[in-house]
Amino acid sequence: SFIALEFTLNIFGVVVAYWLEFGLGFIGDGRSQIRWRFPIAFQIIPVIVFMILLLWMPESPRFLVKAGRLDEAKELLQRLRAPAASCTSISEFNEKVDHADTQASDEYHAIVEAVDLERKHMDMNSYWNMFWGKGSGNLHIARRVQLSIWLQIIQEWVGIAAITVYAPTIFSEAGYSSRKSQWLSGLNTVR
Repeated sequence: SFIALEFTLNIFGVVVAYWLEFGLGFIGDGRSQIRWRFPIAFQIIPVIVFMILLLWMPESPRFLVKAGRLDEAKELLQRLRAPAASCTSISEFNEKVDHADTQASDEYHAIVEAVDLERKHMDMNSYWNMFWGKGSGNLHIARRVQLSIWLQIIQEWVGIAAITVYAPTIFSEAGYSSRKSQWLSGLNTVR
């Protein structure tokens, strides 16, 4: 569900950007400086909201373990794994609590082991070593990192990302007026 939410918010941002561009095209016959200044300034609103909401976000259990705050990490994992209030009986609730405690404990120990392993190999934990595969042995980390980087770059060059980014240009080249191209681009993102 988190990935679906992220995707939805991403598309919502594209929709807002296109319709904002379309609406600002009517100000000063589309030649005003506000047409490019306002969208840049408008981006600060979600950043401010996010920064305010960060005050209520808990640290991740992994960060807490790395910082040596082990009790807080355990408590946070237990809260995250606590059963929902939808239990129909006390025995069902107790069973879910026991399962959640076991799950939180197992997850805590896995995080501690992973952090210890990272500390053991700390001298090899750098972007340079990841990119060039220094000391990775048979793990082929460099190939994996470079593959993921190039796949992301190629994904931006082709497919729907190319259509979404260059939609106004594509519609203009197809013979539509500038205003109609912006309108069609906005409609393209809503569908």
